[in-house]
Amino acid sequence: MTGQAYTVPGVETSRWSVIARLMVVALGFAATTVFSGAQSANAGLLIQNATIVDGTGTDAYSGSIRIEGERIAQVGDALAPQQGDVLIDAAGLIVAPGFIDMHAHVSNIHEYPQAENFLRQGVTTIANSLHSHDLPWPLEEYTASLRMAPNIAYFAGFNWTRKAVMGLDNREPTDDELQQMELLVRQAMEQGAFGLASGMEYVPATYASVDEVAALARVAAEWDGIYVTHMRDEGSKLLESIRDTAEIGEMASLPVHINHIKTTGISNHGRSVDALDLINSIRASGVDMTTDIYPYAAFMTYSDLLFPAWSLAGGQEGFRARIVDSVQREKIAAEMKTIFPQQAGKDFDSIQFAQLPYLEGYVGRTLGDYLRDHSLPETLDAAVEALIDLQFRGRFVAIYHSMDDVDIEAFLASPHTMVSSDGDLAVTAEKLFHPRTYGSFPRVFSSYVRDRGLLSLEQAVHKMTGQPAARLGLLERGVIGVGNFADLVIFDNQEITDHATFLDPHQQSTGVKHLLINGEWVLQDGDLTAALPGRVLRHQPHQNAKAEALFENIYQARLARSPIDQAFEGIRDQQDKWDDYSDAYLLESNRLDRAHLRKLEALTPDRLSDANQLNLRLYRQELQGAIDEFQWRFHRYPINHMTGIHAGVAAVLIRLHRIETVKDADDYIKRLNGVEHLFDQVIDGLKTRAGMGIVAPRFVYERAIESVRKIIIGQPFEGSVLADSPLFADFKRKVDALDITPEQKLNLQVTAQQALLDSLGPAYRKLIDVLTALKGRAEVEGGVWKLPQGRAFYRHALRQTTTTNMDAESIHLLGLREVERIHAEMRAILEQAGYDGDLSDFFAYMQSEPTFFYPQTAEGKQASIDEADRLLSEMRVRLPEIFNTVPEAELVVKAVEAFREKASVGSAFYQPGAPDLSRPGVFYVNTYDMSAMPKYSLPTYAYHEGIPGHHMQVSIAQELKNIPRFRRAGSYVAYAEGWGLYAEFLPKELGLYADLYTDFGRLSAELWRACRLVLDTAIHDRRWSREEAITYLMDNSPTDREKATEAIERYLVLPSQATAYTLGMLKILDLRQLAKTRLGKQFDIRAFHDVVLRNGALPLNILEELVEDWISRRLAEQSA
Repeated sequence: MTGQAYTVPGVETSRWSVIARLMVVALGFAATTVFSGAQSANAGLLIQNATIVDGTGTDAYSGSIRIEGERIAQVGDALAPQQGDVLIDAAGLIVAPGFIDMHAHVSNIHEYPQAENFLRQGVTTIANSLHSHDLPWPLEEYTASLRMAPNIAYFAGFNWTRKAVMGLDNREPTDDELQQMELLVRQAMEQGAFGLASGMEYVPATYASVDEVAALARVAAEWDGIYVTHMRDEGSKLLESIRDTAEIGEMASLPVHINHIKTTGISNHGRSVDALDLINSIRASGVDMTTDIYPYAAFMTYSDLLFPAWSLAGGQEGFRARIVDSVQREKIAAEMKTIFPQQAGKDFDSIQFAQLPYLEGYVGRTLGDYLRDHSLPETLDAAVEALIDLQFRGRFVAIYHSMDDVDIEAFLASPHTMVSSDGDLAVTAEKLFHPRTYGSFPRVFSSYVRDRGLLSLEQAVHKMTGQPAARLGLLERGVIGVGNFADLVIFDNQEITDHATFLDPHQQSTGVKHLLINGEWVLQDGDLTAALPGRVLRHQPHQNAKAEALFENIYQARLARSPIDQAFEGIRDQQDKWDDYSDAYLLESNRLDRAHLRKLEALTPDRLSDANQLNLRLYRQELQGAIDEFQWRFHRYPINHMTGIHAGVAAVLIRLHRIETVKDADDYIKRLNGVEHLFDQVIDGLKTRAGMGIVAPRFVYERAIESVRKIIIGQPFEGSVLADSPLFADFKRKVDALDITPEQKLNLQVTAQQALLDSLGPAYRKLIDVLTALKGRAEVEGGVWKLPQGRAFYRHALRQTTTTNMDAESIHLLGLREVERIHAEMRAILEQAGYDGDLSDFFAYMQSEPTFFYPQTAEGKQASIDEADRLLSEMRVRLPEIFNTVPEAELVVKAVEAFREKASVGSAFYQPGAPDLSRPGVFYVNTYDMSAMPKYSLPTYAYHEGIPGHHMQVSIAQELKNIPRFRRAGSYVAYAEGWGLYAEFLPKELGLYADLYTDFGRLSAELWRACRLVLDTAIHDRRWSREEAITYLMDNSPTDREKATEAIERYLVLPSQATAYTLGMLKILDLRQLAKTRLGKQFDIRAFHDVVLRNGALPLNILEELVEDWISRRLAEQSA
């Protein structure tokens, strides 16, 4: 068992004041303000009675949301109003994160900052992808002065960058030109761009090769940006374009995102199936590809796409020069006849003019109308000639009705597709806009949620909020959570509807009642405000670096709250202090853990490396475990007969507190003086538990009192004529080694003596009085089922210990099967040895034969220590046969100190060394009762606690450089003890169990752990009595009544802990067998052990994933 010798319990209020008063007078919706005397400093906006769809994709729930300043302060079931709160009754309405438009054209936001058509759709953030528009430059200078209603995220525009360096030339860039383009992209990323955006269908991007785009994408990747694209072809070459996009992502090592995914042209209808299959296969190959879509069966863009790209080189002047050349014109026309069917719909009316500035009266009308008005035949030849003539006069914008709704549904239903508008700022009714500009987001709700049922409400919201926020790396937007920005949309799910049509697009959507951006209203009861709270969002680069910094910051913040944990880590910053055992401290720790978890949850896993995704999962699981444990903090006994702070005080001072300077000695004395306050906190906790009906079994207090008294026996305590007490002897020994004068040493000893007499002694005596009183209230039995909510606590404890979902019944039955299996193996050994008798006879023999035990003498005790040292040295030599990695940390063998030997945990245990190697690991052998450590059991203990067991596993983890420190310091009981039990088995494979007796000893230890599965669950779930449990252990294992009693008493006070050993070992053995079976002759046990050990301690489910991933990689290497 690894362990320590104790258990460590582990804005602008003025703005809201003004808004509150204004709202009382001005708001036309259900808002009231609570005023009663002085206004609370935390007053804000409280949205009540809401149906909350939080953006994560999980089910809606009823609740309240409090907003303070620009952020969400609380989310709860029914939050109570505070003085000065503005109350919003959202009964019957949906409250969701503000919608995030993944692709729109708002480069003129400085001219039209209100962006009404977006606000009325519920959009609070717009990604301005700049596929075909010029990039404002310098980006930082332009955005610094922007004031607008929505938030804007900018990208570096590939098209603008190429045009700025190369003009509209149709050629490859020179090396110098490529470097200039890379510099422009780098500058844009430095100024906050979220990545690189390209419009590959447009000039000049259409002239660029995949290699050229990938070169610029690599620059974006340096800043953890993404690549978004309007692909080169969305018709007949759709799949080829998707592959090109994937290739760019693979070459540049960055995520890729396809804007407005679609299939254009009648001949391509239905190709969404092939496209989605391809995207899924690309994702499976490791390229992170996602898409967005707007919910209309027509697209709108420039007329350029109807012409061969080469004909547009050099801009309008170049095009006109080619058209007047009859040969080139004929070539252009011939190619257009191929292009036209891929972009147009079923007839010439499928092309609807949206912007035709040089030809009055055609906005909203079609190419078919133009042909008929000019008495031209409705043939492809005539249509192509008409289009050439129109393009000669200038490019135009058209709406192309050439898509199929079946494809839209298929794309929209994909889990990797988000929602966008591809819209513009609708600022004039004279211009024909695509209806997507006014209605994309409401149309998803009205048509695809309500009418067709393609998506659930939660799925639709997720595609508009949490999913795009994650893709853009907006860590504090897109999800309703405490600490996130208050971008919120409040809408009626039955009313939210689009009204814009292709003939009459200038109709705003309805159903969005209220809209908040950064905590300010931009829509109130459907009316626009004058507020412009939007921000230019700046990409936060290096998500991996940010995640790693966060991991370290959280680790350091938590470590700083525990001077004792710091001592175990070899940190001496607070070596004059003890941990805080007050409930106020635990409440604050819980609050901080929740805050830490929120920060971790704000990270975007998809933007992290595989290693950091694992780190994130592990830290989230660790923090969630601590948060879950908080509920049950009083169900753990802070003092028991084996561990607790009463023994921990002496263990920390003797084992961990080094005295190398006078200051170190002074800090030791401060700790002695601090014990009184520490124990007062512990006593308060004991009294709180007693008030709840949580009292340990009687034997706990009897044994704990005995171990407490040992610490205050000896000098300088009153009435003592014995040798120095353990702590006084330790202090004097350490001070004597200092290079200071005898007078200084004497002064320090006198000061320490006074601290022992005035603080530590009275503290321990007071603790004895409290424990004595509790003993009078205690009962003999002690399964946790007797405690308040004891069964629920035990289920929690099993989950925490085993890191599995196994329930008590499953564990109990597994234990029975394991006991039977091991009995069978033992019988085989008896048969091999020619023993004539049954197991119970042999058990008795093993317990009674004197030659199996070391004498209960000083020589006998030392002999056991020497033998343990020899066994470990022998094992150390054999390690390279089965391990690639061995630790640098030293291991020493020691006897358990006299002050805690009777109360110590078991016959042996391990205490880790310091991570900086300044202190070795220690294998403690308990020599208090030599009959508890038979000679045939000593090898098993040595291997379990030392090498290749706990010392090896813990030290390798501490010495790892490729994982965060929280993982190096962390532990999971099932993993650690499972490895320890597995480590007992490994030497058998090396032939290190010298005879049948030592092998029987190994099986006896394994049997003991299997019995624990039966007994722990029987005591705490099946309500077995203490006597029933003792009898079972005696009947099924080689143990006498005294040792069986000690074991059952351990299980009584450490519910679930005993189940970890066998469950962990079985998982490791199962995984090893899986690897052997699948890898065959390629299986290497040393490599397998690297997977298990070189990732630090792990929950068993994560360990299984890593081993399976290792097997898959090895198989792939074999087949390559």
